[in-house]
Amino acid sequence: MLEIFKVGKHKDNRGVERDYTSAMVDEILESYDFSNHRAPILATHNENQPNKGLIAGLKRIGDRLFGIPYQVVTDFKESVAKGEWPAISPRLYHPDDPSNPRPGKWGLRHVAFVQIPAIKGMAMPEFSEHPDWDVEFCFSEISFGGWMDGAIASAFRAIRDYIIEK
Repeated sequence: MLEIFKVGKHKDNRGVERDYTSAMVDEILESYDFSNHRAPILATHNENQPNKGLIAGLKRIGDRLFGIPYQVVTDFKESVAKGEWPAISPRLYHPDDPSNPRPGKWGLRHVAFVQIPAIKGMAMPEFSEHPDWDVEFCFSEISFGGWMDGAIASAFRAIRDYIIEK
């Protein structure tokens, strides 16, 4: 898991400082739906570059928000392990952003690996080999055919969410 955000006062790229509350972090967590928007993992905030992986889901531990990486490019994992990307900087959807897939809610747009983060005091990024975190599930692309698509995919997503929670 990657520590990507935390409760507190943070200044965005336009210099606007906001106090991100527990409720706002919960909203980011609850509004994230991998089947609707797949937040890319990027090297820098440049969204015109190919992504280095995806965020399959989010988890909150205390006042911190973690992303579950999915399909991360091997070369990028190695460059992070070497310390070439020492920090993470999330880009959020503002509730009023017209491109927000969940209008009216704070949401995760992407996770950028950077040299100097705007949010200080977060853990250095690493793609852990910890056995409890080394499981990746993505059931949004499974197709069973016919009328059962939604029901079965929904059941698998619920199982995935339960496993992630535990």
